[in-house]
Amino acid sequence: MSISVAWIRNLKGVEELCFISDSRLSGNGQKWDSCKKIFMLQGDTSILCFTGNTNIGFPLIQQIESAINSHRKSKQGYIDIKDLLGHLINVINNLVSTITLEIKGAYSISDDLINVEFIFGGYSWKDKGFYAWTINYKVHDKCFAANKMITPKSIKKIVFCGDMKKEYEKLFMNRMMSVLGKDSFIQKLQKHDYDFEPLEILRDFLIKADKNSTVGGPIQFAKIYQHLHAVPIGIIWPQVNPKKTVYGRTILEYENTDLVFFNPFTLLNESVPYIKNSEDNNV
Repeated sequence: MSISVAWIRNLKGVEELCFISDSRLSGNGQKWDSCKKIFMLQGDTSILCFTGNTNIGFPLIQQIESAINSHRKSKQGYIDIKDLLGHLINVINNLVSTITLEIKGAYSISDDLINVEFIFGGYSWKDKGFYAWTINYKVHDKCFAANKMITPKSIKKIVFCGDMKKEYEKLFMNRMMSVLGKDSFIQKLQKHDYDFEPLEILRDFLIKADKNSTVGGPIQFAKIYQHLHAVPIGIIWPQVNPKKTVYGRTILEYENTDLVFFNPFTLLNESVPYIKNSEDNNV
């Protein structure tokens, strides 16, 4: 399980869609803190975040990637993000319908399906704005469906999923209340443009997480720009004896990458020195 978050960040009046996640997979008495949970879909025009059971989630992700990669218009961004969503939902539900149980009555497959959640998002060149949806299993309808959470005109510019989303949401509301103040909090929250507050909350959440928690490991970070290009962002983690990580994996000493590495403790790029209040150092 895990926590994944997507939000619209406003930088000097220019919006970008950001995605973050933890890096822990757990189950069967094991914990692994270097596991990829954010996926750039082919063409780098959209992003898919995963939370939940890997035995269902990872095969779905692989087939989603294959479905987009095998279609030129999907891969090159000719299909708008809203139309691509419908195709992904059809692919997911068609795949789920092919699952069979070897031992009838052993357990219900819905027990696994309801624990799988995705955040899917990108930029709509038709509507000139960002969209993001959570995708989860509806027991009553016996299928996966999307919940529209972020739109170009929406007041709510953030969405989260995963087994720890309620705890994260509580921390988010407390943090924003401290930033905006208690007076007319709801009105201020609706008008507020987020910067890195959601990432800071996940950073503190992971630092304080118990070793037995379902969340852990380095932050994973990616974003989509308005020019229809999605990129992963490297993370410097942890604060003590920091190392460069990408998608939760520590980069080996001899590896070279072209990625920007972001320090979630200083909120600056690793490649430049820390300069207080320098706007040029933002990712």
